[in-house]
Amino acid sequence: MPVLLALTVSCHTGKKVVDSNVAPNSVTEGVTVPAPAQGQAVASRFSQIVAKQGGWTTMQSGGSVSISGAKSFSSSMQIKMVRDRAILISLRPILGIEVGKLIITGDSVIVIDKVHKQYIAENVSLITNGIPATVSTVQDLFLGRAFLLGGGDLRQNMDKLKFTEDGSIAVIEPKEQPKEFSYSFTYGSNDKILSVNVAPNGAGTGSLYKADYSNVQLTLAGNVAGAVSVSTELKGTRFNLDLEYNSFRWNEPLDIDANIPAGYKKISGRNLLNILG
Repeated sequence: MPVLLALTVSCHTGKKVVDSNVAPNSVTEGVTVPAPAQGQAVASRFSQIVAKQGGWTTMQSGGSVSISGAKSFSSSMQIKMVRDRAILISLRPILGIEVGKLIITGDSVIVIDKVHKQYIAENVSLITNGIPATVSTVQDLFLGRAFLLGGGDLRQNMDKLKFTEDGSIAVIEPKEQPKEFSYSFTYGSNDKILSVNVAPNGAGTGSLYKADYSNVQLTLAGNVAGAVSVSTELKGTRFNLDLEYNSFRWNEPLDIDANIPAGYKKISGRNLLNILG
């Protein structure tokens, strides 16, 4: 069945950010972040990190995407996001021509292969190694922003978070972890995110899901990573996804159309790596 998403988000003032290392003070204006019940210095650092996760409605960027695992693929891309609603990654490897796209809406993921006229439509857990997630979670994951699964805006949920320090390294994690796994976010001495790690609980070692961040920039939406490297396992095969953004445009009117063309064949999610390769 065709899947159609038409999203329109309109803002009165859209601004383009290319050199997003310099951002106005408005990133944290009007944000009141309560201090946790910890030492004053620790509480101050915790509040400062969380306060730099500014609000936003839409994001657009160009850049590149690389995939490695059973198959390898590199391409230029265009990425669009509507906060809490949708993500679109358009693959354009040759002369800016779109050959495929990945769309996440709600808790679903759609992959459209325009070359072979086929598509995948599955739960988003297909690309999160079974970890329950929504489009909002994946948006934070792709942008390098700490999140609370099922908790909404992090700035309004600080009482549900645990903050610890080991020298210059800081760690944010939920006070109550899921039964099957635990997750945490690591920050460096400059209070910029370094990584997120999701590890299984109980027997077994290693990571279910890991993302490393670099080129973290202060933008109109707060601190955002300019590059992300995700490592996980899909269908028993190690899978790596690298995204690199070349600019950010925030809060402009934006449509995302996830219509699956007529005549395309639906295939199983087990073919995801073949499509992406």
